[in-house]
Amino acid sequence: ATATLTILNAPSTPGSISGNNIACSGSSNTYSIAPVADATSYSWALPSGWSGSSTTNTISVTLGSSVGTISVTAFNSCGNSTASVITVSISTAPGALSGITGSLTVCENSTNTYSVSSIANATSYSWQLPSGWLGSSSTNSISTTAGSSGGTISVTASNSCGTSPASSLTISANPLPDNSVTVNNNVIIATQTGASYQWVNCATNYTIISGDTSQAFSPTTNGNYAVIITLNGCTDTSICTAITTIGMYDVFNNSDIIIYPNPFTNNLTIAYKNLNENAYFASIYSIDGRHIESIQINSSIQQINTEKLASGVYWIETLSSNTIVDRKRIVKN
Repeated sequence: ATATLTILNAPSTPGSISGNNIACSGSSNTYSIAPVADATSYSWALPSGWSGSSTTNTISVTLGSSVGTISVTAFNSCGNSTASVITVSISTAPGALSGITGSLTVCENSTNTYSVSSIANATSYSWQLPSGWLGSSSTNSISTTAGSSGGTISVTASNSCGTSPASSLTISANPLPDNSVTVNNNVIIATQTGASYQWVNCATNYTIISGDTSQAFSPTTNGNYAVIITLNGCTDTSICTAITTIGMYDVFNNSDIIIYPNPFTNNLTIAYKNLNENAYFASIYSIDGRHIESIQINSSIQQINTEKLASGVYWIETLSSNTIVDRKRIVKN
């Protein structure tokens, strides 16, 4: 009698374990090996706190919170192989951030930097700014341009495992002062009240005009002028204002030309003591130098209808052969 015998050997050592060697705590991951010749089952061993089971060459694992090794052994009726092992590191969502550092009170349109300390295993940061503010960053620092009002700045840190709790900072923002000006009879007046003022000369690269720190400024010469206004620690500069009529309105003492009544209502009379053959014209200007009307003079006593003029202060200038012979200030009621 004869018999055929099949000789079995214990399984050889499994190949390398495939799967993530860095994964998030609490996440589910699959690990596997290539099938081992002659193996009829497999035994998987997991670190403490991890969960999962399998008797095949593949296992689904829920990771715990600590680093560890996964091993697998192949079995058959003749014995078992030596184990194949993979070490898995645990990654977690970023923890709590430090407090945000930066200015607590800022001025509208000012540039300010805010930051938190770098945190381990964070791969990016997300910043939230108050309404009207500008700035963006994915790092632990952000450069901002402040809006006209304050609010809360907040930041979170993230990685593939999650996002940290937010760190926040409340900011106050002061608006810029009103930088508008008005002009009245060659006097420039800042609209903003209750502030600090410094007048400057635009024509000489905004050089400071020494001693001129009031809300109103009376220049002594024609030029371009601006005012630097500071209120609640915030500073802004007005546009440059041109003054061109200083010296233009010096009154001529020409006793041969009489203008009456002054003040007047709807009619004005010009009387010339010595009207000659030269052509005479009378020109009316607003107090800020704007030309309004010119009238040719045809008689030694001539009335001018002024009904169209609004109440206020004017200049009337008399020319003879294109030469100014008289200039007087007049007032309409």
